Amino acid sequence: MELKNIKTALISVFEKSGIVEFARELVKNNIKLFSTEGTANLLKKNKIKVYNISNYINFPEIMEGRLKTLHYQIYAGVLYKKGIDDSILKRYSIIPFDLVVANFYPFSKKENVKDRDIENVLNYIDIGGPAIVRAAAKNFKYVSILVDSKDYSSFVKNLNDNKLSFNERMRLAMKAFKYTFSYEQKIFNFFNERVNNLNKTKKKFPKILNMQFFKKNDFLYGENKHQKGAFYTEKKILSGSIANIKKIQGKKLSLNNIYDADIAIECVKEFDQPTCVIVKHGTPCGVATNKNLRKAYILAYESDSISAFGGIIAFNKILDFETASEIIKKQFVEVVVFPDITLDAIKVFKNKPNVRLLSVGHFEDEKKSLDFKSVSNGLLIQEKDQILINSKNWKIVTQRNPTKKEKEDAIFAWKVVKFVKSNGIVYVNDSVTIAIGSGQPNRLSSIEIANKKLSNKNRKSYKNIVMASDAFLPFSDSIKEANKSNITTIIQPGGSIRDSKVIKEAEKYQMSIIFTNYRHFKH
Repeated sequence: MELKNIKTALISVFEKSGIVEFARELVKNNIKLFSTEGTANLLKKNKIKVYNISNYINFPEIMEGRLKTLHYQIYAGVLYKKGIDDSILKRYSIIPFDLVVANFYPFSKKENVKDRDIENVLNYIDIGGPAIVRAAAKNFKYVSILVDSKDYSSFVKNLNDNKLSFNERMRLAMKAFKYTFSYEQKIFNFFNERVNNLNKTKKKFPKILNMQFFKKNDFLYGENKHQKGAFYTEKKILSGSIANIKKIQGKKLSLNNIYDADIAIECVKEFDQPTCVIVKHGTPCGVATNKNLRKAYILAYESDSISAFGGIIAFNKILDFETASEIIKKQFVEVVVFPDITLDAIKVFKNKPNVRLLSVGHFEDEKKSLDFKSVSNGLLIQEKDQILINSKNWKIVTQRNPTKKEKEDAIFAWKVVKFVKSNGIVYVNDSVTIAIGSGQPNRLSSIEIANKKLSNKNRKSYKNIVMASDAFLPFSDSIKEANKSNITTIIQPGGSIRDSKVIKEAEKYQMSIIFTNYRHFKH
């Protein structure tokens, strides 16, 4: 069903970008314009003929502009159905509106106003605007509704080409309902927070959770080819996060690519010095810090070159030509992610067009962020594991104190183990992971895996190896197994009822044990 011969338009916009140019195009199409006072004044100032809506309904805008469109003549004009309500419009001298253009007071900009200013916040709750938009969207079969200035140019083109189809008007109605939904959600969130504060609950997790996520792109498939998938992001995207990715080259990204790249970039952000993190199947397999980024990559790769095959590589510094060249020379890689990349480094990958190069931008501090996990018919929400490392609060519980180098490696290991799947075990030497055991139902098995990986290397070449455990060591057998790899320092949360036995076992081997008093489980 085509909608031709638009004769009248009702315009009431708070955000006025593009409205003057759009109104001129409507006048060129012989469309009569009706508008509320603020918009009408702007159009008149730009010599565009417009009728004040208050003159049409013979009732002024009152109550500081809070009441201006709530009138039967306006709503009847928006809700009328051609060929059905014609006699009613004639009987009550109602003008039909074929087009409604509207947007609301920017309530979102007032969300953080404190309770004492709530009266000011209430002034930014639009009443007539949402009602008009919903009425027009409901009646989209006969009326076009525009809430987004980005649609002005395409609307004019469709108008000139007589292509205001049923489907196009339905699309515009969908945007209108999305707009009103988002607006109401912001208001609800504001009041929900205030009510929680009044009740002195001040809970981070309200009884009703309202959040919006916006589709960034579809995936070819999900974790497996028989699963469909898509990537959604929050509206506010921080630079340096996986949601901020800019693909410079490469194949289409998969769900697994995004998941692993997120872990890699979040892990590498823990470090200030040039660092490389390689992730495979949701857990780091190699992490290294060095003054030189190329050397950091080589050390991370050599940490577990078998697992690094087809992995995700992340850097916390600008990816340069030398480092890019080393990657191409050493391994097959799916994704490389970084804050930025040099032009000559991009050229290195031109002969590998399938490699996905992802820039995330400079790193920003992420505060008060949430972590989501889905279960059947439910959502698990928690604060992200963002506790800051403060080694001054750690406790050395053995007679032997760790050396300065061991303390530095303990901090490094503790940063890495946060991203290793539980039960997580990380061996570190000179700010490089040399073996990682993870994803096991018991801690001893993870240590055994780390030992096996280390046995494939020249174990004697490492001195003063530090082991990090993401949770406490429940039994002394973990100490015995760790001693097989000549571990000299262990960093762990502590808190087991058998801590004294574990410490006693460590004393036999002259190990140092550091208690952090908090754990880093990652299921």
